[in-house]
Amino acid sequence: MAHEILSVKLCQLDDSVGRLHSRIHMSETSNHQHLQQEIAVLEQECMDAEAALRENLRRSKSSLVSVLARGYGQVEHDIEQSKTQLQQLVGTGPDSEAVEERLLLAEYLLDFAHRAADRALLFSMKAIDAQLTQQEKGESL
Repeated sequence: MAHEILSVKLCQLDDSVGRLHSRIHMSETSNHQHLQQEIAVLEQECMDAEAALRENLRRSKSSLVSVLARGYGQVEHDIEQSKTQLQQLVGTGPDSEAVEERLLLAEYLLDFAHRAADRALLFSMKAIDAQLTQQEKGESL
């Protein structure tokens, strides 16, 4: 059962990474007006997906998920605080230093996403291992 659920989630992540690739490529090649429209669309998609995740976490009856929900809420709070601080430091100006700083931040955020994906993979592998161990114990009885 875990294999199927994790496979579905992996396919969703794969689709998401594919969209990330195409959107970054599109961003590098499109004009300013088109890029601004795509930013607005992606901001709405992010808000919708985050709201759906919060709702799913809230509705879960699992005590484990409630711990996860609290952690997710804390991470959201920390991200918002960091975003505010970064905006104050970088500013909104188009000068070359601000642009370079924004590119550096984007690079690090992609690194963070990669680390998060690796951690999710590690946790998934451990969950599958636990399921296999349980199955082996059941077969040996």
